[in-house]
Amino acid sequence: MKELDISPISRIEGHLDFKIMIEDHKVVDAKAIGALFRGFEIILKGREPEDALIITPRICGVCPTSHNDASARALDCAYDAEVPPNGYLVRSTLLATENTMSHAAHIYVLFGPDLVNMKYSKHKAYPELAKRFSAITGTSYKGAVLTRIKLDEIFAIFGGKHPHTTFVPGGVPCRVKTSDITKAVGILMGVQDFIENTTLGCSVERWLENKSLKDVQAWLEEDEKHANSDLGLIIRYGPDLGLHKIGVGPGKFLAYGVYHQKDSKPWLPGGYFDGKLHELDQSRISEHIKHSWYEGYEGGRHPHEGVTKPYYDPESDDKYSWAKSPRYSDA
Repeated sequence: MKELDISPISRIEGHLDFKIMIEDHKVVDAKAIGALFRGFEIILKGREPEDALIITPRICGVCPTSHNDASARALDCAYDAEVPPNGYLVRSTLLATENTMSHAAHIYVLFGPDLVNMKYSKHKAYPELAKRFSAITGTSYKGAVLTRIKLDEIFAIFGGKHPHTTFVPGGVPCRVKTSDITKAVGILMGVQDFIENTTLGCSVERWLENKSLKDVQAWLEEDEKHANSDLGLIIRYGPDLGLHKIGVGPGKFLAYGVYHQKDSKPWLPGGYFDGKLHELDQSRISEHIKHSWYEGYEGGRHPHEGVTKPYYDPESDDKYSWAKSPRYSDA
């Protein structure tokens, strides 16, 4: 049996290792290892509640606003603070801005350069893939980086900075002016130009008309611009590169909902999908520590009842990670 250690996994946000056991050219065991102890639950204990607005965004440099928003909404609830309509709109605008930035980073910076791996060098699409997706020099890579810079300017207008923008209980620390909105719309038009002309080869509205794989295939043949866009290029040649075989999971997906409105309901609702769509029930979420370097309980616990008590034992056969294991309905 052969053991393969990959440390660290590059081009992700976080500290992740993999230990893989291979026998007869097949993976017989694999361990995903959270290689860094964080302990934010411990850091927050005993501090002023408002400190969560400053500390939790440091959980992640890619998606700090989601943590800031979660902390702000928790404090809204705790203080029974009424958020004005513009407060909800600014929070949601900045969250949507960050989501767009994350898409640009994931597709073009974290995933795109893999398409230039030399294992694909003999494929007929390789010259075009290299031209667009090469790290630093790729035309689409550079366009995506510049697009992220533009989106940072929206944060500068409404949030002061990014990462680690700070909301406040009951709203946001800014007054929205017409000139601010005008500037943001102008920036967004530039971002939309990149998405429509480079990523999609069509308007966002046209792309959203696609509701199935059959629709996407028809879209691909509808216009040469569609087929020659970045997305069209990946769709056309992805199967030849074996991309359709990568990342196949258990077919279960969870979304928590985002962009909360005045009634506190998310504009984009959450849900749980296991072949059928179910309404999300957060009480079914639990964290397990059987294989994590923690002690304090057996089975799973809801995060609200969780315990973060480090117990590092490098000789343990069962425990190998600093990451807890989240589950939904223990699935």
